Amino acid sequence: MTTDLTFFTNEEGRTLVDRFKDLIGDDTKALDVLVGYFNISGFYLLQDALEKVDSIRILVGMGIDRKTYNIISQANFEYSKPKLIEEETKNAIIQEMNTSEDSYEIENGIEKFVRWLEDGKIQIKAYPESLHAKVYILSFDSKRDKGRVI
Repeated sequence: MTTDLTFFTNEEGRTLVDRFKDLIGDDTKALDVLVGYFNISGFYLLQDALEKVDSIRILVGMGIDRKTYNIISQANFEYSKPKLIEEETKNAIIQEMNTSEDSYEIENGIEKFVRWLEDGKIQIKAYPESLHAKVYILSFDSKRDKGRVI
């Protein structure tokens, strides 16, 4: 077992996405995510790596962007959106829509996200209080070990 204490610096090859791509393998059974904010536009970066993962659970503490909320709503999922998250999300909606690029990869990622929501592979819940932590737990089903925490 290796212990990687490398910092994510957003330099090429040293981003959180790079680390996920290194860790997520055929033996990754679950990904649990705890984040303050969740934006749909970056999902496409990991969609291929997450293909074989059985379960993706996301707990959001501060807010999601409007695009993500609309996608979840269209997939007929119950999503409790407390007032705090609604207020915090208003400004993020404008920012996300103004800065996300329009591309085939992002559109494909959104379609896959919706399909996985409908299939139950992805579950999203909102924490009703302010929560800005970032924790990612990958659970393995192999001899590699039990999993990793970022």
